[in-house]
Amino acid sequence: MEVVVSIGYQDKDNFFVSGTGVIIAPHLIITARHVIEDFINQFTNVRLEKNMKTGKENETIDHVNIFAAQYAENGNKIYVWRAYEIYFCLQSDIAFLYVLSANNESADYSWKKCKIDLNLPSVGARIVGFGFHNSTSKISVGEQGTSLHWDNSAATTIGKVVEIFPERRDSVRLNFPCFQTDAQFEGGMSGGPVFNEEGSLCGLICDSFPATNEFPEHVSYVTLLWPAMITQLKIPYPELLDKIPYPALLLAQMDAISAVGWEKISLQNVRGGSWFDSIAVSL
Repeated sequence: MEVVVSIGYQDKDNFFVSGTGVIIAPHLIITARHVIEDFINQFTNVRLEKNMKTGKENETIDHVNIFAAQYAENGNKIYVWRAYEIYFCLQSDIAFLYVLSANNESADYSWKKCKIDLNLPSVGARIVGFGFHNSTSKISVGEQGTSLHWDNSAATTIGKVVEIFPERRDSVRLNFPCFQTDAQFEGGMSGGPVFNEEGSLCGLICDSFPATNEFPEHVSYVTLLWPAMITQLKIPYPELLDKIPYPALLLAQMDAISAVGWEKISLQNVRGGSWFDSIAVSL
């Protein structure tokens, strides 16, 4: 699955791998916000905005040592990307990575992207999740220079939509639009793609609770994608240079992101701040 990437962070002479992402446009990866937050909180002094309902513009972090590894040709070729800027969606557990080439193989990469479905799924609909888990990494220094060994275990999981939460599941842990599924997600799969029966990206892997004696069913949660359309982006696509910053919704309207359902989404500036502070979707 060439559009899926494994995410890692370099801290001096150490490298840590955790989380999954998916390419949705040239130089643009989407993943779970908490994956990036964990790296930043652990390795930097940056303090992130926690209130997801503020009227301020969505946050941008730049020059952080976050990388993405993309596997092609049955794993025989690896494209490595470095995050130049990170854009956080304050309304959901979603982050965008603006990435640039970080190895020779990715310098002339011909971009592929997946189709996105911004609509709410139906209860009972079949979904397929994909991500990397049990990832390991090691930096080695030898006669040929410094090398990074980045190993992943890929996992595919199948389930169905159990319940939809159009606004939020709760006010603390999952306080954003999401849906519950009985698919089993492993650690490290966070931010990985969830596809619907049409093969479109319909959400991102978010949270999971294993089955217990008290609750024999596996309970997992998937972040819905439509709130991400309010996120402020600054990616210098040639046709958008005079519009920076712009909302992710504009990429969908221009078909830079191949998305269905974008016409049901509206953005507003209710508080009169510097950026859109309200997003709505017609259900």
